[in-house]
Amino acid sequence: MSGKNIFGNIQPPVKCNIIDQNKSFDQWPIYQTSQLIQNFVYGLKYSDFLSYFSNPIISKEQHDVFFKTSGLNVNYRHVQGLNLIFNMLKIHMKV
Repeated sequence: MSGKNIFGNIQPPVKCNIIDQNKSFDQWPIYQTSQLIQNFVYGLKYSDFLSYFSNPIISKEQHDVFFKTSGLNVNYRHVQGLNLIFNMLKIHMKV
């Protein structure tokens, strides 16, 4: 189905008023979760960091274990987003 069938015969450039604004970046759940995790991890001694990250944390079950043992209470639990956060931490900490 073409755009013409859905929207009528709209010719570019199309103009419209902005009627809503998304949340600011610091209100996104993935950002807030990343900040909590980073604050926790960067507060650890390196040996404690290694005890958390010596094995990959890549599954929902492993994420759950991390949050339980760290005591962090987060609402964002999307596996792919958390994997990005954990992988970037390991890169920055050179593990």
